[in-house]
Amino acid sequence: MVVTTPKDLKQAQELNKYTDAYLVGLKDYTPNFLNPFSFTDFLELIKQQKKVFLRLDLLIREKNLEKYKTLILKTKDLDIYYYITDQGLLNYLLSLNLANKTIYDPFTMLTNYEDAITYYNLGLLAIAPSLEIPYKDILKFNMPMFYLGFGRRLMFNSKRRLVSLYFQKANIKTNLENLTIIEEKRTDVLPIFEDYGTYIYRSYFSDNVDLIKENSNIHYILFDSNTLEFKQYLEIVKNGYLYLNNQILFNTYCNNILNLNLPIEDGFKYQDTIYQKEAIENAKN
Repeated sequence: MVVTTPKDLKQAQELNKYTDAYLVGLKDYTPNFLNPFSFTDFLELIKQQKKVFLRLDLLIREKNLEKYKTLILKTKDLDIYYYITDQGLLNYLLSLNLANKTIYDPFTMLTNYEDAITYYNLGLLAIAPSLEIPYKDILKFNMPMFYLGFGRRLMFNSKRRLVSLYFQKANIKTNLENLTIIEEKRTDVLPIFEDYGTYIYRSYFSDNVDLIKENSNIHYILFDSNTLEFKQYLEIVKNGYLYLNNQILFNTYCNNILNLNLPIEDGFKYQDTIYQKEAIENAKN
C-alpha cells in the first residue's frame, strides 16, 4: 500500500491515481513544515475513498497531552487511522480501544524483533521499525509494518527551539525558512526546521523501493514529500507506484528517479550501527 503526504487537497487530487493512503497532519497539532491540513480540508480528504492516516508523529509535552487527547476524541469516530510517535498518545489510544487503527513509529526506538512484537501484540495495525538498523534485521520482523519507501529520515528531534536560541545568542536576525546546518568537521548539509521544537533530517534521500517490494510484511510504504518540490515528488510517487504494481521494470524506475538528480544513499540498509573502538575509548575518557 503506497502512502503519500500531500500538502493540500489539490496535491491529493493529483496523487490520487498513485496513492492507496494519505498521511496528513492538522493545523495546530502538526508542525507547519509538514504542511498540515485545516480540519475542513481534512474532512474533504476523507471523502477521497482512500485510507487516511492522521499524522501525529511528534513528541508531546505533558502540558499539551490533553489537547491531543481532545483531538483524538473529536476524530475517533471518523473513518481514519492514527500514525503516532509518542508513548503517551499510544497509551491513550489503547485506553480507547483504538489500537487496531494505530501505527506506532517511535523512529529510532524499535530496533529489535522482541520489542516490535511486544508492541504489535497490543493489537496495533502496524509498527514501524527503525531505519537505523540494517534491512537483514527487518526481515525478522514477522508482523505488519510501516516502512519508508522514498524520502528523508528524521535524525534528530528536540522539544527545545534550538535555532531561535542560537540566533538569539549570536545576535542574528533572519527568518526560519529553508535552513540547513553543516557540522564543523563534516560536509553533509542537513535540513533543519523549528516548530514545536527542532527537527534535523538526514542530508540524503533513502530509496528502499526495490528492497522492500517482495516483503509481504511491509503493508504500508511511505513516500514522504518533505523537502521535495511537488513536481519531483509526483514523479517519484508515480514511478514507485507503477513499479510496485508491476507496471514498469526496475531499470525504468531507476532511470526515471536518477533523472531527478537527488542525493540518494543507502544509509544503514546494509550496515550494522556499532560503536567504533575509538569512540568507546573517547567516551571512557
